[in-house]
Amino acid sequence: SRPSVKPQAPRPLSESYEHKRRMAVLFAVLSAGMMVSALFFGIFLEFYRAPRIAVAGEGVTVLHGSRSTEDDDPASRLVALDDALLPRGDPVRLAGDAQAILVDGEEITAFFGARTAVLRGGATVRGADLGQAWDVRAAVGDPGRSAAWIFGWSEGKIVARRRDLGVWSEPVTVAAAGEIERLSAALEGSDGPLVSWRERGGDTVRSALFDGRAFSPRAEFALGDAGLWDVVLWKRRPVLVTYRKEDRTFQRVGIRLRAAEENGTPALDARAELADPVLLLGRGVTGLAAATAGDRLYLVLSRWTTIQAAALSMEAMGSDPFQARLHPVGSEPLWRRAVGGLTPMLMMFFSFSMIFLGFTMLRERGRPPAQEGPRPADVLQRAMASILDQIVLFPLIWIA
Repeated sequence: SRPSVKPQAPRPLSESYEHKRRMAVLFAVLSAGMMVSALFFGIFLEFYRAPRIAVAGEGVTVLHGSRSTEDDDPASRLVALDDALLPRGDPVRLAGDAQAILVDGEEITAFFGARTAVLRGGATVRGADLGQAWDVRAAVGDPGRSAAWIFGWSEGKIVARRRDLGVWSEPVTVAAAGEIERLSAALEGSDGPLVSWRERGGDTVRSALFDGRAFSPRAEFALGDAGLWDVVLWKRRPVLVTYRKEDRTFQRVGIRLRAAEENGTPALDARAELADPVLLLGRGVTGLAAATAGDRLYLVLSRWTTIQAAALSMEAMGSDPFQARLHPVGSEPLWRRAVGGLTPMLMMFFSFSMIFLGFTMLRERGRPPAQEGPRPADVLQRAMASILDQIVLFPLIWIA
């Protein structure tokens, strides 16, 4: 016969174990609540990219892409600025990825592929289909002639159409080109339009200028290690505007301007240093756009969560870095940036907390009551506590 074994009474759980269990439940509830609020109330940040700029009269209109974690499809935003680069009103959100705009008085035409939407006062008043097989990638208005141009890529070539008295012309071939990565258009007075492009995977920006009858090749620029670029027309010659990540410091963003010697005008190789706010969430530059109006060069930079603009004097550009300041013109509200930036970090904190609390509780519950000395759970608990401390302190260290 087998000897009978008297069952032992379950070891009572310590107060430390009950405290950890309550903490794990609290962290689980908080993490789930933050996830639900993020999904249903959209507290995560929106991310900005691909700005476009249109100068008309005494104002500037900025178009940029916008996408948030709760949106399946990209959207766009329009921001109208006055001559001092101050917003004239709240940004207008557009459903869809608009890649070009035209400003004609109080009306703004946004191009979504081969379709247009005309807005007045922030509301869409009409739309139309251009009846073409290619997407509009750039647009520029010619107020002096009451005309406008749109540009795109189709079947191995850059194509353009001109609008006169509300009627679009047949497509005009600008130049042969492989698949393009970016297309830009500029105009200065009666000169132009100038269209510039970079082929996908290429290192050269090419341009062509309309001389009244056809588009003829103009300057070519080697980008080198420049990540973002745009081309403007100034004093009848193309000027390349570039941004290099290496030219950005903690307090300034560097912009370079280059133009070849042409018609007796000396070559231009200048650099502008734009003062950057120190406390800025998402410092990376995701897009660049430029335009000229008289002597002024308007620059628009898209950051991860802000849109910033600057105005420079082209005549003041010299060999020394030109000093200017970036102005925030469109961004998420402060409360949304704070909550959206802290939510993922807090959810990570709660998740790691639940993991290490679970391991600690499992080891503590299975440990014999008489065990003394160092326990493996202590090592895990101290290691995870160190990780959690680093997560909590990271925002303070980053700001400092």
